[in-house]
Amino acid sequence: MSDKIKNVLLAGATGRLGQFILRSLLGEESLTVHVLTRMKSSSPGSVTHSIVSIQENSELESPSIPSTVPIHQTDYTRSSVSGIIHSNDIHAIVCALAPEPEAIKRQLDLIDASRQCSSVKLFVPSEFGFDTYNEKARGMVAGLVEPKWEVLGKLREAEKDGRMAWCAPMTGPFFDMATNDGEMGSLPFIGNAIVQIIKEKSTKPHLLAHQPTDIAEMNSTQNEILARLEEDTGTSWHIEQTTVEAERDKGLEALKDGKVLDAIQPLSFSVVWDGCGTDFLGRGKTLANEALGLPVPDLENGMSAANAWDRTCIIHLA
Repeated sequence: MSDKIKNVLLAGATGRLGQFILRSLLGEESLTVHVLTRMKSSSPGSVTHSIVSIQENSELESPSIPSTVPIHQTDYTRSSVSGIIHSNDIHAIVCALAPEPEAIKRQLDLIDASRQCSSVKLFVPSEFGFDTYNEKARGMVAGLVEPKWEVLGKLREAEKDGRMAWCAPMTGPFFDMATNDGEMGSLPFIGNAIVQIIKEKSTKPHLLAHQPTDIAEMNSTQNEILARLEEDTGTSWHIEQTTVEAERDKGLEALKDGKVLDAIQPLSFSVVWDGCGTDFLGRGKTLANEALGLPVPDLENGMSAANAWDRTCIIHLA
């Protein structure tokens, strides 16, 4: 069986990160991209699967998805997803779903369905962020990390099939959304990294198989980033002083209230500041940038890429 990947199924294409992954995938001529969306049905379990286009369903209208991209609706049952995979000969599945309980369950369902389909060669989970393998991080913000750990556990279980590889990109915080000390990447950089992971799987199938993959666009301190921003804009920036404890308590309170998305930023801040989430190089790890053909971490290039689409940034200093 050939390892070449052509048909890619993306879940979460309309999210903030998903839009950039979609844009990068569409820019790679060797790939045919399909988008997976959740079908809204008043009768759970009655839906198998269907495909619609943007023009046919205004409810799915989004400026981030061109009308030429096939959009597949599903109720995320195993039969529904496997039907979509089979009928479109899907080779790789990329998840850009939010780390919410319902979305985590969808990833688990996607993995189960993928294991039933011999065409799937690669599964990329929605892992983006700090190092889920770090025990201190898992203990400090368990409510945010444990669901991701469950997904990785399901993928490790799937290794027994000896067919579908997985690669979990760990990027550090999204520079476009928050700045911290350590490794990080902009949303466009992460989108490009996904394309490179898929291409490497086609040409070197065992290079990054069955493992977390640490990548970074820049490796900088908050003060370096602040100085660069003030020089670039010619203005002084507002600095908000806070503490690890305050951010952690804020995030845990949001998790307690079921507001997962509101918890991500403060918990990410607390984990990074405590040295257990994104300082890959400081903990003796090796970045996969070179293996993937990505540029080495560079503050100037990273900030230029991020600021090309969004010049809004918040600096939090501990």
